[in-house]
Formats: sequence, structure tokens, C-alpha cells
Amino acid sequence: MARGSRVALMSCSGVLGGVIRELLARQPDVEVVRDLPPGQEHRLAEELRRSRPDVVVWHLDDDRMLAEHPEYFGVDHTTSVLAVYGDSGTGSLWQLRPQRAELGELGPSTLVAAVRAAGRA
Repeated sequence: MARGSRVALMSCSGVLGGVIRELLARQPDVEVVRDLPPGQEHRLAEELRRSRPDVVVWHLDDDRMLAEHPEYFGVDHTTSVLAVYGDSGTGSLWQLRPQRAELGELGPSTLVAAVRAAGRA
């Protein structure tokens, strides 16, 4: 059996954060290895080095700030960031390069599929 996706959650708060957390917890091939609350962005790079997730699910109002912070991607292994915008139910995928891929509308099945795909990238 292939190894599952290791996920870190960043700022996944409120109702949407609870839905994301519960949805990922139900997936047998997804392991949440870190869960950082809002306001802990300054700890993210160090936490990524420690926990070595395959993907970070980050609840953001606007993901453009990721392009201004290459340190979030500067870890010694590949980490993808799946950004979920506000309460709009849309998202995008950023990879180590950083490179942004629009994901469009996110529902339970598309969020899990994006986590799995990012974990394999």
C-alpha cells in the first residue's frame, strides 16, 4: 500500500476550517501532522521543516501574499500549499517553484482529490 498524504493545516478556523479538518480526518490515506491556528504564520517555515508535510492546506482571504513569501516554500523537501479562500469555497494550488494552479470551486470530493494530488506531486 502506498504512503498517504501528510498534511499541515494553517489558519483553518471557523466553520470552513472545521469542515476541512473533519473531512481530512475521515480519509484513511491522509494524516494531519500539524494544525497551526491563525496568527502563527511566522512559525510556518520551521514547522514545515519539523513535520515534513506533503501539502499545506491554508485558509486565506487572498493567496497572492504567498508569492511574496518564498520562505514558506524553502524547505528541504517538496511542499505544496493548497489555499482555500475565505468562505467562498474556491482555492488554488501553489508548489515549491512557487507556481500557482487555479483549482476553482472546491467541494468535499474536490478538496480531498486536490490534497491527494498535491501529496503525490
